[in-house]
Amino acid sequence: MSYKYIFWGILFFGIALFSSCLNSEQVSLDALHDAQIYSFSASAAYDSTGTLANAKFAIDQLNSQIFNRDSLEFGFKPKNAQLSITTAYASAIKLYLSDPDSIYFWNSTDSVAIDRLKTIEVTAQDQTTIKRYDFKLNIHQQDPDILTWTKIQGSYIESPFVEQKTILMDDTFLTFYKTSAGIQLAQTTSPGSVAWQTLSISSLPNNTIVSSILCGYSPNLTNGDIYTAYALDTENNIYSSNNGISWEKIISPRTVKALYAVSPNTPDSVLTILDMNGELKFAKTGYDDFTTFSIKNSNIDFANFPTTEFSCISFSKSNVHSSKSYIVSGGKTASGSLNDKIWILQEDDNKISSTWVQPAFQTQGSTLFKYDDKVYLLTTGNDEEVKLMISEDIGNTWHVAESNQALPDNFSYRQEASIVVDTNNSIWIFGGISNTNTQFTEVWRGRLNRLAVN
Repeated sequence: MSYKYIFWGILFFGIALFSSCLNSEQVSLDALHDAQIYSFSASAAYDSTGTLANAKFAIDQLNSQIFNRDSLEFGFKPKNAQLSITTAYASAIKLYLSDPDSIYFWNSTDSVAIDRLKTIEVTAQDQTTIKRYDFKLNIHQQDPDILTWTKIQGSYIESPFVEQKTILMDDTFLTFYKTSAGIQLAQTTSPGSVAWQTLSISSLPNNTIVSSILCGYSPNLTNGDIYTAYALDTENNIYSSNNGISWEKIISPRTVKALYAVSPNTPDSVLTILDMNGELKFAKTGYDDFTTFSIKNSNIDFANFPTTEFSCISFSKSNVHSSKSYIVSGGKTASGSLNDKIWILQEDDNKISSTWVQPAFQTQGSTLFKYDDKVYLLTTGNDEEVKLMISEDIGNTWHVAESNQALPDNFSYRQEASIVVDTNNSIWIFGGISNTNTQFTEVWRGRLNRLAVN
């Protein structure tokens, strides 16, 4: 019996060894014909910022292309660079350069004029198999941080009117404006066109605070998001609408004093202030209604906090989903005093903490908006000056927009403009009030070059 086991053991060992040899031979044969490039990178001694060294190059084996997906910064001037090219067992690598045309074998140490590099040719060990890769170094051809402003529309609603507010509901822009006949509505899906449709509104009273109108939505993966607009009137009544045309009064058990903004992470919930037996408290609405509220504890001094005529946005850093902030500028307090501060509210579970800054610019009549993961603010100064302010730390510090983002000289002084950012990364500025208290009926559009999608 022992000899039989020894025999079978030797047989299995021999089979395994033979199979291993075949696999090794197959690996060697594959390597012999392998002319692929498996990784590519570049660096340069003159590149003190590491622009080139940090570039990630993609290798498209199917189409034989090597390129950097993210374009290098505008103004980068590539020169000679050290290349790092990984292959299996290539026998030679040949580089093709242009302007002027030249060809030479790469020895892995020579620097290469990467701005002239057009083709990389790899020869496998067999000296026969050859694979050529087209090479492209992508560099932004225009300043990606230029914010281009264009006047799009000269008159989208008819005068006279005394108050206006534009919101975005799904993909439709709705402008609500107050005339002697009541609240009117004009809407369009393309603010740059003249195709604004004027519609009659039902069940939204004349004492509606037009500036209070805002829009939230309930996420729905099956049938699409359900959008709802809300409005507050001077008697603290709340109204809702799913289309901006037909409105319904909500019978709320609470006295709502102000609507601030839709929550940054729960778009069907609105931050409000409630009057609870003479005491003001922050509260968030329940799921898509104003019948249930989550009361928030707060350290804020409501005597100095604006409750009317303010601008407010909710803000959540794109890389920090758990952060929930609200920034509030301008407006008046419950006693009618002007607010000259910018308030930063931080929501954490059942608490809202607050800080404020005293900016060196005017906050009355200002408009806040979120763009490019920053907080922007349109405001005015002396001598009919219009300023675009930017904060990169959720409203704590501010700086004036550089010349490549500043509003053009023909953008007139205005306060209380509506500003909407759409899904195409366009900033839309609607209307506003001039220094002679005249309502503007013009539309401006702005967009950063690097955020353009078409």
